[in-house]
Amino acid sequence: MGGVSSLQKCKKCHAPFSWRQIYRILWREVSQPVICDKCGSEHYVTLGGRLVNTFLAIGPLTIFAGIIAPFDNIYLDLGGGILLAFLGSLLVPYLTILKVDGESLYSN
Repeated sequence: MGGVSSLQKCKKCHAPFSWRQIYRILWREVSQPVICDKCGSEHYVTLGGRLVNTFLAIGPLTIFAGIIAPFDNIYLDLGGGILLAFLGSLLVPYLTILKVDGESLYSN
């Protein structure tokens, strides 16, 4: 993983994946691969990548709207939580770990 400053690259040809490729696959089925545009190899999101997606999208919504609830209006609390969930989900492609077909999806 290259850190927050760069997206993950293909394990075979080292071509970088686009932010859009990774973001779109996170909201689909678990078995859907990210396919490299250059060499066609299939990469899968790891369990850790799915958990990061869940924590950055659902976590802020739950904490802001359910636990903190800074406003006296439930609609403002939910709206703020949804906004934070959306903003958190925008960071997920930078933190997602992809594995090539054949590598274990449950370990780093």
